[in-house]
Amino acid sequence: MSHQHKPHKPPETARSGVKRRIEALERVAVVASGSLNSRAIGTALLDEALGVLGGDSGAVALLSDDRTTLTTLYCRGYSRETEQRFACYPIETALPTSDTARTGDALYVETVSECDTRYPHLAASKVDGCRGAFAALPLAIDDRVLGVVFLSFSADRRFRHHDRAFIETMVLICAQAMDRLRLYESAVREVRERRVAESALQRVQARNNAMIAATLDCIITIDEQERVVEWNPAAEQTFGYSRLDALSARLSELIVPENLGDVHLRGISHFLSTGEGTVLNKRSEMPAVRADGSMLWVEMAVVPINLGGSYLFTAHLRDITEEKRSLERQRAFFRDVILSASDGRLTLCFAKSDLPPPAPAPGKTIQLTRTRGLHELRHAVRDIATGIGFADERWYDLTTAVSEAGMNAILHAGGGRGRIGVRANTIQVHVEDHGKGIDIQSLPRAAFQRGFSTAGTLGHGIKIMLQMVDRIWLLTGPDGTTVVLEQDLVRPDTEP
Repeated sequence: MSHQHKPHKPPETARSGVKRRIEALERVAVVASGSLNSRAIGTALLDEALGVLGGDSGAVALLSDDRTTLTTLYCRGYSRETEQRFACYPIETALPTSDTARTGDALYVETVSECDTRYPHLAASKVDGCRGAFAALPLAIDDRVLGVVFLSFSADRRFRHHDRAFIETMVLICAQAMDRLRLYESAVREVRERRVAESALQRVQARNNAMIAATLDCIITIDEQERVVEWNPAAEQTFGYSRLDALSARLSELIVPENLGDVHLRGISHFLSTGEGTVLNKRSEMPAVRADGSMLWVEMAVVPINLGGSYLFTAHLRDITEEKRSLERQRAFFRDVILSASDGRLTLCFAKSDLPPPAPAPGKTIQLTRTRGLHELRHAVRDIATGIGFADERWYDLTTAVSEAGMNAILHAGGGRGRIGVRANTIQVHVEDHGKGIDIQSLPRAAFQRGFSTAGTLGHGIKIMLQMVDRIWLLTGPDGTTVVLEQDLVRPDTEP
């Protein structure tokens, strides 16, 4: 059996890549939480990781109890000879998996040359799956290594921060599941050997409780009346309420901001009535409040648990306040760079409040579709501009920029709407759509690099608009894009 080469896929957008990772993590979490079979867990882990990252081959191996041998639990993409050769091998074997099992440290190799330098004997022996970039990660709980996950690529492959975070999160989920399974199997053996089922289950429960207590994430469980029934130490530290104070209290009285209390209660009621919830079984970001009244942002995943007639809701939360502050600083820096590079003419907005105040509109809003609206918007702009006294060159430049903005709304979002406003001797045109937004990271090249064009951005349009109008504001995101164009009666740089 040779390498399984998959057809090349077109590059993903950042948003679709994040969605694929989240969906893969959720699928693995479902298998990990519901399976009593280590091979099923290892299979889900390897198949999802290789699928998302585009790997060629890989393996999941478990470490023996005496820590001397690695046994391959599941592998994919290798020849039958290689599978048989490494079905079970000593931990001292000179392989990336063995090194990772011994040290407990993740190993990322991004180039063929680095791989050959580290493991020249593998290149010489032509072991398939070991002559390209690879990632070897320990399946570990704390400092205890249970096994190794190995992902191999046939060529160079850079492991960016989000790639490593994705792999390591998935490996941690499976390590915890395998450890729980190991504990479960141990408990079953104890029951069979000693016929003391109750004490064995109590020990398993105690271990599970210890794991909940030791986790770095906040774990909060509430009942249908939103009363707290679980509040782990991480939640105590993050929110400032002791476990004793939190238990039996209503969650809306503890960490839910006052302005979101009704939304929180309606969400529980809606789920109990319909079985549907907008924030369930997925990751979301929300504001929360600490015991001292200070605000923070949390990343949250809520899972409903059916107890046969009633529900519990368990939430895993992580404080992301500093991450959001860092993102805001990065956005501010990016906006300042764009503003400076465009001589103050292009302002990048991250909220509607960043857009300029709308000028009074002398005419109606014009709908833009693939068949109508753009011609009407151009003529309306021209008529208003000539009525104010705009020179031919000024109104022509403005209508050209409006055409670019309108055409991008039509091409990338299927349509939108245009609105014209006038304040003193300035014409302001809003062009809005409800598409998926544009790639902000490509904006500097789209705006300033000659000949740059990408379908996911404004392409040549933003560069043309910058050349034609005095000022541009751009707001884009998953809910759509708004472009605001302003043109003065007299070009600013020609005023005395």
